[in-house]
Amino acid sequence: MKSEFKWGEKKWEPRLEKPRDSGILFHSVGNFAAQGAWNQSIECQIMENRTGDLILVNKAEAFSPVIYRKGIKKPLYSPKGKLVNSKFVLRSPNNSHPNREYPNGEWNKVEIYKKDQTPIFLVNDIVSMVVLNATCQLPSESRKPLTIGSIHLQSEGAEVYYRRIKLRNIEKFPDNLQTILDQSENS
Repeated sequence: MKSEFKWGEKKWEPRLEKPRDSGILFHSVGNFAAQGAWNQSIECQIMENRTGDLILVNKAEAFSPVIYRKGIKKPLYSPKGKLVNSKFVLRSPNNSHPNREYPNGEWNKVEIYKKDQTPIFLVNDIVSMVVLNATCQLPSESRKPLTIGSIHLQSEGAEVYYRRIKLRNIEKFPDNLQTILDQSENS
């Protein structure tokens, strides 16, 4: 999936003083009424200074290689890190990259390449996350691969615009992403 997004100026309660927040949720499964606001899914976070983070929504689980840095509570994705089971939020270490997110009002590009249980997120052509072995567990079912489901564009109290949304099947990852995936899987 490829898309562009930009922030508008408006914000609403209860997030007037918080960063603008949105997201692309995919492989959304289950019943909304039974699970709360969002189904089990994988989210590519779209949030001021956090775009490209991973959020595993409503008991979805996945593995990702991570490192821990002093003073940072959440683990950070790193292709050379230790492979751990991530159960909620995983930060991208590239959020301080100067080309990571453009200033408010400018269009940013977000790409999600996904094959089987492995999505890779890119923000403005920079890899921000590799997710391995995503799974879900619906009521009265055992845990199973999270490979199908709907796509949701999320907005949480801030004006956001999306354009140029494109979906297409891939048979394999592009070579540059396959190299990063190989590093991640061998952590």
